[in-house]
Amino acid sequence: MKSKLLFRFWMALLIGLFSCSPHEELIPPDNPLDPDNPDYEPPAAVITYGIADGSVSTKDSATFAWDGNSITKDFSYRFDNGEWSNWTTIQTVTFSYLDEMAHRFEVRARGENDEIQEIPATSDFTTDAVDGASLILFPYRQTSNVGDTLTVAVMLEEVTNILGAEFTLTYDPTGFLFIDSQTGTFADSIQATGLQVVEVDPVLGKVSASVTAAAGSVKFFSGTASLLTIRLKTIKIGTYSLTLGNGVLVDSNRQPAAVNRLRGGVVVVK
Repeated sequence: MKSKLLFRFWMALLIGLFSCSPHEELIPPDNPLDPDNPDYEPPAAVITYGIADGSVSTKDSATFAWDGNSITKDFSYRFDNGEWSNWTTIQTVTFSYLDEMAHRFEVRARGENDEIQEIPATSDFTTDAVDGASLILFPYRQTSNVGDTLTVAVMLEEVTNILGAEFTLTYDPTGFLFIDSQTGTFADSIQATGLQVVEVDPVLGKVSASVTAAAGSVKFFSGTASLLTIRLKTIKIGTYSLTLGNGVLVDSNRQPAAVNRLRGGVVVVK
């Protein structure tokens, strides 16, 4: 009887030792970065602050902020279908000098396993920062290189029943050379007598222009259209302002009408 008890004791001891062997293979837990893991969550960015999708903004700038889920390590964003930014841990960005048009902001996440979010978080919105009958430059801001030719359009914005318009564009003559100008869609719509460039002063950097409907015309214009496009050649590095002045509208009675706002533009020459 005693020998049987000893035998059982030693067998239990041996079994215990083998069960605690350091050579035993441990079963690893599920890898949260493995896409085959049934509990796996792909990287995802969410816009937490900014202009709501489908809305209209009355400001000419937009700020967005975003966040990611637990697997996210960094982000990339783009604006108006431009180039994607470099991957970054920054979670906010501001865009300025927004034109009066539809815009799109997108941001995507990249995970610790380098997987990239397939469908970015998106905000589609419209900028309507200019209120009332106005003259503005389009684009509001643009970038160019020395020696390039850039085009800027003088736009009529939200006008009602007008027969003509005039303005003065002032630029820095040390940064630009005037090349030429061409009438826009407004002249066609009112069957204008043609563009009259009153003065092009390359020393002062000034272009004065007027577009008026033919005498006796009863074809008025309402809405938004290009009044004139101007081409300039960049000749010096710098940041320059293009200024609109002396803006006057000609109403349906051929009387001068006030312009609610004159908005120039900015050109960055590299």
